[in-house]
Amino acid sequence: MKKRFYNLISKHYGKKNLFNVKNIKQYIDKEIYFKKIHQVDVVYVYKPTLMTFVQIATRVGSQIETKDEWGISHILEHLVFKGSKKRPSGKEIVKAYSRIGADVNAYTDYDHTNYHMSMLNSVFEEGIDILVDMFLNPLLKEEDLKKEINPILSEYREKKDDPEDFLIEETFTQFLEPYHPILGTEENIQNVSIEKIKSFKEKYYKNSNMIITGYGGIKPELFFDKIKYYFSDRKEREYTDIKYPKCQYKQKEIVIKKKNIQQNYFMLVYPAFPYDSKDKYKQNLLNFILGGMDSSLLFTRIRDELGLSCYDIYSEIIRNPSFSVLQIFAGIHSNQIRLLEKEIFTIIDRICNEYIEEENLVRAKNIIKTNIIENIETSRGFSNLLLNSLLHKDHKNPLEEILNQIESITKEDLLETAQKTFNNIYCKGILISK
Repeated sequence: MKKRFYNLISKHYGKKNLFNVKNIKQYIDKEIYFKKIHQVDVVYVYKPTLMTFVQIATRVGSQIETKDEWGISHILEHLVFKGSKKRPSGKEIVKAYSRIGADVNAYTDYDHTNYHMSMLNSVFEEGIDILVDMFLNPLLKEEDLKKEINPILSEYREKKDDPEDFLIEETFTQFLEPYHPILGTEENIQNVSIEKIKSFKEKYYKNSNMIITGYGGIKPELFFDKIKYYFSDRKEREYTDIKYPKCQYKQKEIVIKKKNIQQNYFMLVYPAFPYDSKDKYKQNLLNFILGGMDSSLLFTRIRDELGLSCYDIYSEIIRNPSFSVLQIFAGIHSNQIRLLEKEIFTIIDRICNEYIEEENLVRAKNIIKTNIIENIETSRGFSNLLLNSLLHKDHKNPLEEILNQIESITKEDLLETAQKTFNNIYCKGILISK
């Protein structure tokens, strides 16, 4: 899963500031309800619409796993779809949600696992029953695990075959300690036992570790009544505190050779501010100017000015309780990789020693605010914004804070942020054809 927040729009804005918080007050003043129900963090956004989107997440992701558990969060995610108490097979689950026209999916991340469903309001009660039953009551059968291992291994090998995913994982593994890929290793996948999966679920899939978000046209009373009903009889034997290991960062330079690739790949990874840092919005904006939009410094220099054989170049920030990184990534022809490296370091040196031009700052603020509003116009986008807030134990709509923080950032802030960000250790990863 490539989580990029760039290239969403290509229109460039001039010096005029197109947005302010007052102009988008409608997006802040939605009917948003935060509740704690049977120890579950719950939020619902009511908006007159024909659809409802629900996601049930647990604060358990790959970075919580011990070495003998690597990949188990993701394997459990797969097995949740293979049979539940009311629908004892994967075929029956698919038939149930397909019959009502619902869309169901899930993903595993470093710090959470998320199961979600989109459905018409008219079938909400049937849909929520399917989703909750899958999440709370998976059968976790040995025979289903044996059948699902091969599809999981196929997903694992696809990521290994993808040069970008391959280099990112190899570089993260060298740079971060402790770290392992979300999917684990081939050995872990092949050797996992159903008993270990059940034990992992029993330990972590507790009410106190759950987050439920809803967004749509059903009345809030109905939404909360359903959550109360489904989660009321779950007895919490004990509270399991989620404590993620804190990664150490190690200066590294790695060169990897791989067969059957036509392009070379280059990346740099730096430690980023942690997710609870008061300066994270400054770093987010700096990253956006560096490599998060079509008019970014990296894109403009590498693609527009030099015309290098580089189709894709970007920067992004990943933050979770274990680690936070800013990564720069590009694919490039083999005879230009050293020039690319030189130009990237030149740009980094420049933003550490010179102010960002005011026009670039205004443009970036306008584009990033456009992207934010474009994203939260969707039920999934707004739900994910609130999910991220609840993952960090913030029971509030963070939109106003985000927009105000972005608006207040100055070029002096960005210079100081660049010096803090890039005056640090880093890991350089290069992937070349064997």
